[in-house]
Amino acid sequence: MSPASRRRFRLHLMSIDWSRYTSFWVSLTYHNEWPASSEGWKRDLDVFGKRVWRAWGARGLKFWTWRLERQQRGAPHYHLIVAFKPGSDVSAGAFRAWCTRAWLEIVGGWESDWAAMAHGVDVDQVVSVDRHDRPHLGGILGYLVSEHCKVDQNAWQGEHTGRVWGISGWPEYVLEHVVELDEVGVEVLIERLNARGAEFGSWYLKNLSSMWPGFYVLGDGQELIAQLLEGVPHRVLSQSP
Repeated sequence: MSPASRRRFRLHLMSIDWSRYTSFWVSLTYHNEWPASSEGWKRDLDVFGKRVWRAWGARGLKFWTWRLERQQRGAPHYHLIVAFKPGSDVSAGAFRAWCTRAWLEIVGGWESDWAAMAHGVDVDQVVSVDRHDRPHLGGILGYLVSEHCKVDQNAWQGEHTGRVWGISGWPEYVLEHVVELDEVGVEVLIERLNARGAEFGSWYLKNLSSMWPGFYVLGDGQELIAQLLEGVPHRVLSQSP
C-alpha cells in the first residue's frame, strides 16, 4: 500500500458525512482454510458485495467500504463499514444473522460449524445517526487509519493483492472549506489547534507548526471556522464536496 494510497484511504474515511447514516461494522475472515491466491479472496468479497446489494439495496443500503488486512496467522481479513440511510428498518441482529449465513455459504462453511460461525463474521451496530454521539465511529475510523499504516504487518510476502481498500455505492461527503488567512491568522489558528491538542491529548495537534508545509484538519467545517477563527480576519474562498 503506497503512501499515496494510504493518504487517499484516510481522507476518504474522514471526509464521509457519517451523520447521514446508520452503519454496521463487519469483519469477515476465514476459519481453517482460505483460497491460495488473492484472486480467490477478492472473488469471495465480490460475491459477498453483490449479495449485500441484492438483499439490502431496497431496504436503504447506500454504500459500503472495505479494507483488506493480513492476520498474523496469514489469513486474509476484511473490515467493512456498511451504511444505511437513517430510518431504515434494519436491526443489528437481523443483519448479523444474514452476514453470517451469506459469508459461510460463500467460503464453504455451514451453520452447524460453530467454530466457523464464531471465527468468520463479526457484526455490530456501531454508529448513531446523531452526529453528536459518535464515540464508536471515531474508534473504528481511528482503528482503520492506524492499522492501514502498519505496512510491515500487512505485507503479503510478494503476493500481488491488487487494491487493498475500496468503496461500493455513493456516500455523501462533508463540505471542504477553503479559507484564506494572513500570516498572523495562521499563527493564531495553530495556537488554538495546539491548545485543542493539549486538551484532548492529541500529539498531532499539540505539535502543529507554521514550519510545516501543510496539514489537514478534519471535522465539522462550520464549527471549526466558528470556534477556531473567532475574531481572526479570514475569508472563505469556496465550499466544495
